[in-house]
Amino acid sequence: MRLLLVLSLMTLALVGLPAPAGAAACDAPSGVWGPFDSLPRTWARLAATRSLKIVAIGSSSTYGTGATSREHSYPAQLARILRGRFPQAKVEVINAGIGGETVMRNLARFEHDVLAHHPDLVIWQVGTNDAFQKKTVQEVYAGILAGIRQVRTAGAELVLMESQYFPERPETEALSQARATIRQAAADSGVQFLPRYALMRHWIETKLFSPETMLVADKIHMTDASYQCLAERVADLLPAAPASEARGVTTATTDDLKSSANRQAAAN
Repeated sequence: MRLLLVLSLMTLALVGLPAPAGAAACDAPSGVWGPFDSLPRTWARLAATRSLKIVAIGSSSTYGTGATSREHSYPAQLARILRGRFPQAKVEVINAGIGGETVMRNLARFEHDVLAHHPDLVIWQVGTNDAFQKKTVQEVYAGILAGIRQVRTAGAELVLMESQYFPERPETEALSQARATIRQAAADSGVQFLPRYALMRHWIETKLFSPETMLVADKIHMTDASYQCLAERVADLLPAAPASEARGVTTATTDDLKSSANRQAAAN
């Protein structure tokens, strides 16, 4: 797998696309988030065709509930980041999130809302609503494995993103079990896993965000600024060259993000 990645990176250099390196703004906990090097098909597609199609499937965190507009959802912001990182490529990120959905309800839409787009990469955010609705571990695990099989059969790669951190809501056994189940399904299937819970907890512990600026008034859904941070970190799946070498790359500083978060908190 690593050999395939090296070959893909060599091809990227030949076609003039930036090679992956470095991280962007909104730091992540050391040893928990990245570096990611397990998407050889995606890199090969990007190198060969100078195009990349990503489908983000999930519930309200993918749809962008809490944001001031769909343009501030994490998939929309991810698209802008990747277009800046790969200015010579055609990058499309399709938002297939629907609020309130469980793993099985996501899965029921895979054929029409995911695979019909012929994606190179699928990012599947799951778990929160399954925990809230007390779905069984067996149902969640089986559903995730079924989705992974469908995506692989279609020739795309898949990344799993777990449920989030709620700084002002009690941690429940159901939420903990949902995260453990998603992590286990990723490990058993050999797909990339994005530990969003640890990432968001890190932002609170390092005071990049307060509970009021990371989540909107319902204490569940994210803000424009925290969706931006999430998009920056999801973009680590396909890191760009250093800013001095990648044309059009713009990343927010920590102060910019705190300012944006504080402005949104004042508006709520």
